[in-house]
Amino acid sequence: LLYGLSLGYRTLVQLRLTLYQKAIFRRAVLPCPVISIGNITTGGTGKTPMVILIAQLLRQHGKRVVILSRGYRRRGSPYTTNILVCDEGASKTFAVQPADVRLVGDEPLFIARKFQRGCNPARPEVSVIVGKQRYLSGKLAIERFQPNVILLDDGFQHLQLHRTFDLVLIGATNPFGGNYLLPAGFLREPVENLARAHAFVITRSDEIDDITPICQRLQQINPEAPIFKGMHVYDAMRKAGTDEQIETEMLNGKRILGVSGLANPASFHHLLDNLGFNVVKYLDFPDHHWYTEQDAYEIRQIVTAHGIDTIMTTEKD
Repeated sequence: LLYGLSLGYRTLVQLRLTLYQKAIFRRAVLPCPVISIGNITTGGTGKTPMVILIAQLLRQHGKRVVILSRGYRRRGSPYTTNILVCDEGASKTFAVQPADVRLVGDEPLFIARKFQRGCNPARPEVSVIVGKQRYLSGKLAIERFQPNVILLDDGFQHLQLHRTFDLVLIGATNPFGGNYLLPAGFLREPVENLARAHAFVITRSDEIDDITPICQRLQQINPEAPIFKGMHVYDAMRKAGTDEQIETEMLNGKRILGVSGLANPASFHHLLDNLGFNVVKYLDFPDHHWYTEQDAYEIRQIVTAHGIDTIMTTEKD
């Protein structure tokens, strides 16, 4: 049944792509370079860290950057556009407050706060604009912030907007979504559509023994696109809600509960295990999970039952 549904989904996806390729559906063009960071599977490849990394690199080269995001699973209207800015003086349109996360989505707020933390007025700010219609968000970005570059978060399937460069992330632990399209597998579109990518990054490349078969398949599909390797590595630990950093040695001998809401929680497990922490139990919620009082109660029960000293989670959670 799922395979039959995936065939129907494939037909719709390919029809839509053909209509854009033949210019029956026209792509909107913005008057500045647009770099898309996307993937071909349903989440878990590390797009958000890559968006942050590329924005940081562009800032180091003196570029003004705006990031466009759909704000996946946000509770606000999909047609409402919200602005989050690094430099609070640049716009008063949208105030970045803890309660706003449900209106804009967890990842856009996470990105905005990442740049707020190290914001320097002497350097170009990074702004995040959230809205389903990315062309309208892009027009707003150009009017307000005059960016040199626009980054399109999760944009490989967003065909309505022309992009200068398509960077596609391939997760090493499940690179091709089980080779089936949704709902039978995790592919958003057929693997052969990777031919329209300009470059690949194989993320979490250290979490499998050999990425050669992945590289070979990508080269067969798109021999012109360069292939890079990426790894998720430890950066820092902080007390939740603060900038106070904690040294790893302070957790030696502590009984730890790992809590996360990620598309690929195995990578989080892998990171903590490699740091040598005594993780007694992992509690995994769905990606973009909105935590509830019931979740807090469940966590409290585990803390009591297992004698937990510390709860560890991700910065996004």
